[in-house]
Amino acid sequence: MKAIAIDADLSAAVRAKHPDGIDAIVHAAGDGAQLATLLKPGGGRIASTIGLTAEQVDGSGVQVTAVMGMPTTDILGRLATAVVNGDLTVPIDRTYALQDAGQALQDFTAGKRGKLAITVR
Repeated sequence: MKAIAIDADLSAAVRAKHPDGIDAIVHAAGDGAQLATLLKPGGGRIASTIGLTAEQVDGSGVQVTAVMGMPTTDILGRLATAVVNGDLTVPIDRTYALQDAGQALQDFTAGKRGKLAITVR
């Protein structure tokens, strides 16, 4: 398994390294149906954390598996402690003022990469 760093065009980055396509994708952001086009002809596998369904890639031979987390209070407590201690950080790509929340939502739905945050002051 290899991860591909993306600075701009995901499709171009994948095709440059794997012109015949790839076997599998972990779908954590972006357009899952578009990602499916990067798989080898005849299909492949996508594990989706954001609700991609087989119907969205219908007819492509792609096997879609939904992945969901079910955190317990213990796990959430450990994560909160890690945040407080500075052991776990979430890099924020862009911050929006509350009055710009509409733009933040537009950027998010357009597939902007990175974490977005809205500040409330």
